[in-house]
Amino acid sequence: MGVTMTWIGLDVHARSVEASVVDAVSGELHRRRVLGSEITPLVEWLGSMPAPVRACYEAGPTGYGLARAARAAGISMDVIAPSKTPRRAGERIKTDRRDAEHLVRQLMAGSLTAVRVPSLAEEAARDVVRPGMRARASCATNDRGSVDPSSPCRQSVFCAPIGRRPHKKGAGLRLTSQSALSHTPNVTRIRARRNRPHTADDV
Repeated sequence: MGVTMTWIGLDVHARSVEASVVDAVSGELHRRRVLGSEITPLVEWLGSMPAPVRACYEAGPTGYGLARAARAAGISMDVIAPSKTPRRAGERIKTDRRDAEHLVRQLMAGSLTAVRVPSLAEEAARDVVRPGMRARASCATNDRGSVDPSSPCRQSVFCAPIGRRPHKKGAGLRLTSQSALSHTPNVTRIRARRNRPHTADDV
């Protein structure tokens, strides 16, 4: 990809998208509001800008579908970590237009931190795991929302931490490191060879 001709910052919401566009040649800033949450029309509009195009938006509830579609169309699209986006000290008033303009300026300055866009398979696997994690967390909390160690659910096989199972008193034999080492066959044979008297065959 050559020198970027168009820089675009997107403030993406479920019902609308606010876009701030900077022409790299003239330096002019243009704004556009796209209604609706359809990805295809938005990607087509991005593709109509003077190429190469580099755009970004902050990660959020809208997911990674826009980033995948834009990249498939040959558009450089970054998903930005909101917690690492530089903010001005004392800036309290936030609007969609200001957020989009702030993103495009920070993108041009190289001050943004992009997150990795997962594949469809990875995102589908997350969607399967997350409900179970939420259920496990919710059933183990009390009315105040804090973890309740005495909750019967925390003793359940389904709510036990991944890789662990509820411990029952007396289940299994615990060996210390020294006793476990002494029961290892190789160690036992080595100790026997060390303790036996030397013979002429050892020379």
